[in-house]
Amino acid sequence: MGVAWALSDVWAQGGKGGLDLAELVLEACKIGSDFEVAYPLDMSIVDKVESIARRFYGADGAEFTPEAIKQIN
Repeated sequence: MGVAWALSDVWAQGGKGGLDLAELVLEACKIGSDFEVAYPLDMSIVDKVESIARRFYGADGAEFTPEAIKQIN
């Protein structure tokens, strides 16, 4: 498919096992991109989840269980 790749074997070789992949990542960073965040970073967690639900999944919003709200707070 023409995609650059490298084997990462950091589990067995430590940092040395990730050098080839790290070089490819550094090269990819030089290319640039048109990436933009999906929502303002200062939004609340609830607003971020609802924004993603609407924008990417076509939902009307999101519902949170009481336990989720407790964890968010």
